[in-house]
Amino acid sequence: PPAIYAKQEAGGRVQQTNSSAARALATLTQADGEMFAFGTALAGNGFLRIVRDKQKAPFELRAIPSWRVTLEIDDSRALWYRVAADKSVEEPELLLPEADVVHAKYRMTGGNRLWGVSPAASCSPSLALALQSRDVQRYLFTNLSRPGGVLTAPGKIAPEIAKAMQAQWDENFSGGGAGKVAVLGNGLEYEAIVWKAVDAQLLEQVQASTQDIARAWGVPKSFLEDGTQLTYASASEATRSLYALALQHFCARIADAFALKLLDRNERAAGASVEYDLSGLLVLPGAEKAEFLSKLANAGLMTPNELRNQYLALPDIDGGNSLRTPTNTAPAAQWANPTATPTP
Repeated sequence: PPAIYAKQEAGGRVQQTNSSAARALATLTQADGEMFAFGTALAGNGFLRIVRDKQKAPFELRAIPSWRVTLEIDDSRALWYRVAADKSVEEPELLLPEADVVHAKYRMTGGNRLWGVSPAASCSPSLALALQSRDVQRYLFTNLSRPGGVLTAPGKIAPEIAKAMQAQWDENFSGGGAGKVAVLGNGLEYEAIVWKAVDAQLLEQVQASTQDIARAWGVPKSFLEDGTQLTYASASEATRSLYALALQHFCARIADAFALKLLDRNERAAGASVEYDLSGLLVLPGAEKAEFLSKLANAGLMTPNELRNQYLALPDIDGGNSLRTPTNTAPAAQWANPTATPTP
């Protein structure tokens, strides 16, 4: 979940939990967060309504489906968001001011700065090719039927007899009847029109198109391949690639949209920000995580309690608020005279 952080004078940052904006951000449910993120990633625009209390402070965040939103500008050049009515859930039409809508844009390569562009726009040829390839596959493999065949006779066949034989063949030997034994007479022969998927290079077309589409969203190639050959090390590196190429930048866009509406200009100028903490994705559970946390503690970079709180969701322990001093970083004079008082 996203959180609001304030910059400290001594360096670093601390999470804010006691402001109205932080409390409103904490009300964002998993379902609303998914709708907001998917609207941003797929439609290019994600929307959240800011519900305010009697003092006009942020109170709650609710997702708005992207397909219901249009932009309008009044005579004073103020921006409004018109939310269409949804009769299926009995929600009326709404007209919301710009200040009451969190609007995340995936790309801003369109004709104006007010409306985002979906990555699908940049990979539409590959997307169309992938859909066409899927249609051909569906045609080839539906009910295990072949694409077609030809019944031939040694002599001429009347049109009405040909149609009757075609209808009888389709009824008995296509669809659910595929694979049955046909008994032919009067010199009839059946020749199948075989169209192999390998010959049509359908698999290659689908794979190439899928990779082009994934590049538009920054998804690494390793997540599109067969996972049976993955090792622990390759899965760990693949996850870090997903973080670096896709999730980090995507979450930054969404976090900026939150900060623009939940924090005022003075707060942002002072260093306050909305961020997603994705550090847990950089270290896989198990031995890798245990080694990582041990190094942070033994190097004196974080206290045991900080590690327990941030990475393990465990409570504090007695004596866990002190930083450990690595033995190999002690002053040389102390190594020469262990009984000497350390110099501050």
